[in-house]
Amino acid sequence: MDRPLGPFTPAVDATAGVAAAALFGAASAIRRARIFHPDGAAFHATLVVDPGAEPATGAALFDEPGRRSAIVRLSRGAGVPEPLPDIFGFALRVPDAYGPGLHQDLLVNTTGKGLGRFVFVPRRGHGDGQYSSVLPYRIGEQLVLVGASALPGAWSGPPNRQHDVVSAAERGELAFRLEVAPLVGGWRTVATVELGGALTDEESESLRFNPVENTGSGIEPVGFFQTLRRRAYRGSQAARPQPTG
Repeated sequence: MDRPLGPFTPAVDATAGVAAAALFGAASAIRRARIFHPDGAAFHATLVVDPGAEPATGAALFDEPGRRSAIVRLSRGAGVPEPLPDIFGFALRVPDAYGPGLHQDLLVNTTGKGLGRFVFVPRRGHGDGQYSSVLPYRIGEQLVLVGASALPGAWSGPPNRQHDVVSAAERGELAFRLEVAPLVGGWRTVATVELGGALTDEESESLRFNPVENTGSGIEPVGFFQTLRRRAYRGSQAARPQPTG
């Protein structure tokens, strides 16, 4: 059974949710690819939580020190040609975070600052500006946004071309802060994500991130739009062709 994301989850699922699944499924079938973020590269990564971080968030993934294997996909939201500005995406998966097949997915996109964290904003590249989930999560007892930002000095060369991204990651130069913030208030770092070697094109294309369904242990997406998002992801991914080869 689907977890409720708010008091009106059943009604939203049965009405707007059905429409969202149909719309996004049709769009994926026509495009035969991701509707958004069609161009990108995925990488092996490591999620690093340092000891002694305070205060605790209420999510074990952010509160328990250690190093976990992860996967990161960096992408261009609209797929406009390089090097034009785009809305850049950072998708994180911690495989088997809560047991075999029970992953944690988090997806964030480039946004503005301050209250602009609720608005997608085109940027020059992955190292430029703040990323935000835009939609809220309940972590512990608090409503928050999840975010990310490139670590200063982690990038060598222009940040807006995929070739540069892949090269920087494979040299071990690319890392991001994983962050949380109250709906009004500053960001704070809860972990570091270190990128490594790139996945193959087939491995990258086979990824099916779902931040609403692939979550747990105190990280809870909430609200009307998260309900729509869940249905939209299902419809889109069901219609996307599987990679061959």
